[in-house]
Amino acid sequence: MEPNPSRILIVDDSKLSLRLLSEIPKDEFEVKGALSGKEALSPEVLAPMPDLIILDITMPGLDGFQIIEILKSNHRTKDIPIIFVSARQEKEALLKGFELGAVDYIFKPFEADVVRVRVRTHIENHQLKKRLAQKAKAMEQFADNAAHDFRSPLNQIEMALELIGKDPSQSAELLEMIGNSTLKLRELMDSLMLLAEARPEKLVWDEIELSQLFEGVIGCITERIEHSSAQVKLEGDGTLHGDVKQLEILLRILICNAIRFSPEGHPPEVVVRWIGEAGLGFEVSDNGPGFDASLAGEIFEPFRLFHEHDKSHGLGLSICQKIARLHGGEISVESQPGQGATFYVHFPHHEAQNLDPAIPLGG
Repeated sequence: MEPNPSRILIVDDSKLSLRLLSEIPKDEFEVKGALSGKEALSPEVLAPMPDLIILDITMPGLDGFQIIEILKSNHRTKDIPIIFVSARQEKEALLKGFELGAVDYIFKPFEADVVRVRVRTHIENHQLKKRLAQKAKAMEQFADNAAHDFRSPLNQIEMALELIGKDPSQSAELLEMIGNSTLKLRELMDSLMLLAEARPEKLVWDEIELSQLFEGVIGCITERIEHSSAQVKLEGDGTLHGDVKQLEILLRILICNAIRFSPEGHPPEVVVRWIGEAGLGFEVSDNGPGFDASLAGEIFEPFRLFHEHDKSHGLGLSICQKIARLHGGEISVESQPGQGATFYVHFPHHEAQNLDPAIPLGG
């Protein structure tokens, strides 16, 4: 799906200038016009919010300087980059515009190439700032969640040690609590290490058969499969291009999740199936409890748990998504309550793979 084009609002009281200026960026961007400051500030014009505003300085009623002040004083519009337009190259006007928060200027008569380059540059800068802000927020949330997941078992260990000191007769039960809490800490640390290791510069690219991946994973989790009486099988085979270690981690997490979430009294049934050359990838299906399809967009977020009996840390699927995207691919899921779940892992063909994508933390 093509991303929506960036939106530009052009404000100029001259119909001719507005038309001429609107023609320049319309091939690349979605352009909306306003003939006055009052119109430009109306909810109808500012919805959806523009990604950039081109603003004439000299207008009757509210002039450009007054409009900038209003926009910069509103938390919803204060970060929109503003390029002001002037027919005069006066130093005082330019300085005032910059002091009020404008990022650039253009002069009348318009030079199409100059307008196009400046608009494109500030749109890209604005999008970059938004992505950085989103990433910073995601990292902050990730750190908060990780701290919470560390704190809980540490509190249990601290409480158990304190109780042992007061009543040594309970030490056996409390030592078991300490052991379980220590295991949770180790699992969380191991998962965080897997996230840290999934980086472009760490990848070792190779040709690998899905059957080879499958056999490597099964060899690592044989005990878990036997303990749960799970049936895990492979259907079809094909060649992938990627890092063997990382792809084994991805497949192991999906298979282990399928086993873990199978309802009691129903032996897990897991099928790993080659999608085929058209789709280049594989799918992992299970007979577990499934989940509401509306949650599919959230299930890959770090620390998200969707089952009451889930005692994991909620990082597994986030790791899977990061590994898939690291290979230029994507992972998706289809599920319904009581009907199991199917995870689809798609990769581009070798020549189309992006070997150095920008991977956001946790997804």
